[in-house]
Amino acid sequence: MLPHQGLEVLYAGVGKKFDNTIIEAFRRAVAIYPNGLSVELNDGRKGVVSSQNEGIGDRPMIRILEEDGEQVKEPYEVDLNKNLHLLIMKCLDIQEPA
Repeated sequence: MLPHQGLEVLYAGVGKKFDNTIIEAFRRAVAIYPNGLSVELNDGRKGVVSSQNEGIGDRPMIRILEEDGEQVKEPYEVDLNKNLHLLIMKCLDIQEPA
């Protein structure tokens, strides 16, 4: 199970099985989307998690590898912490080109 999936399980148990304070501490301490994970954003761009924003495990840096269904010639970084309109919609099984 990936960290973001585990977090959803924990959120489902808040107040029943788990204390919200502990879950929020977990969310801040763990990279919800670990480096190297391939993702698709809500605007359709695809890429790989390249680094983390300290203390904000659910808003990492994404190296964009594909947009409009085509591989980009020069991959570039998008900081989800600075682009709040962007969201990770799903995790993929693509690899960054060598």
